[in-house]
Amino acid sequence: MRAGNVYVNRNQIGAVVGSQPFGGEGMSGTGPKAGGPEYVARMSRPEWRSENMKVSAGDHAAIQTAIEAAKPPQDPLATFDLPGPTGESNRLSTFGRGVVLCLGPGAEAAEAQAIAAREAGCAPVIAAIEPEALAMLTGFAAAISWADETTLRAQRHALATRDDAIIPLIAEADPRPRLTLERHVCIDTTASGGDAALLSAEA
Repeated sequence: MRAGNVYVNRNQIGAVVGSQPFGGEGMSGTGPKAGGPEYVARMSRPEWRSENMKVSAGDHAAIQTAIEAAKPPQDPLATFDLPGPTGESNRLSTFGRGVVLCLGPGAEAAEAQAIAAREAGCAPVIAAIEPEALAMLTGFAAAISWADETTLRAQRHALATRDDAIIPLIAEADPRPRLTLERHVCIDTTASGGDAALLSAEA
């Protein structure tokens, strides 16, 4: 199930720091969950800029074909249990975001971005395109760019005009922390006599 939070046998959501990290996926969130282990670190990561480098236009049809052919891994990168109140199971899993556009600028930067994307469990596609193309391409989950501020602004604007899921533009020097999704499953174990495994199997 591709959902940021799944609640089993509970009639309300939770957001207890360290137990029930809260944040969406797709249409409702692009970064680490509030209250999750990566949230504070997200606020302190430096950004890297490459000045006076131009992004050249590319073959949009070929890039779209590459996006559709990419096969990102589906299995979780890691899964671990969080502390929580008695009678409740809280499990947090991390997944690669999916297909990631590596925008450079330049071949060297794009290759470095692709390596980071693969390390984070994603499927990279190197794309030398103008910012406007980001509004037209489909099937990707994030984009990495180390361009100058003017280009970054244009790329963000193009992504913001899209009608589908929110797609982050990642400009950090180390993009890997933002290339993963966090999915949280909260189970009220008291409904099955405290046996979380049994309830999970039934679900």
